Amino acid sequence: YRDDLDFHMREPGGHEIYYSNRRRLSPNGGMLDVDANGVDGERDDPVENIYYADKNRMREGTYQLWVNNYSRRDSGGEKRGFTVEIEFGGQTFTINYDKVLR
Repeated sequence: YRDDLDFHMREPGGHEIYYSNRRRLSPNGGMLDVDANGVDGERDDPVENIYYADKNRMREGTYQLWVNNYSRRDSGGEKRGFTVEIEFGGQTFTINYDKVLR
């Protein structure tokens, strides 16, 4: 799967974590680790992580997540999507999107 799906997060206060500021701490202590299938190279099993090392630095409010298909590369008929896992406070929430992002 070679599409360049990018993980984005808008934090309370408006700061956006995404590929352009990967590996840099946000004002709330969040960080995107890698731009898989983007500037950090193509991967067979692309995964991007946004994580917070210290939840005490996280500002209260709404954290908005989304996935953007920056570059559509696969044109095959196979139906592909993505999975987002959110772990917070010892609980893991899984969201599956089973369609191709255009």
